Amino acid sequence: MTARNVGHNGRLAAGGSASFGFLGSWTGSNTPPAVSCTAS
Repeated sequence: MTARNVGHNGRLAAGGSASFGFLGSWTGSNTPPAVSCTAS
């Protein structure tokens, strides 16, 4: 999964903030996927 900025929401006011969330679940016998996070 990749999360990126899009043109229509590309600016925050001075002192503003943004957040990102992810909800997921897993069931079954397969190995759960690895999760990582990097800033760019």
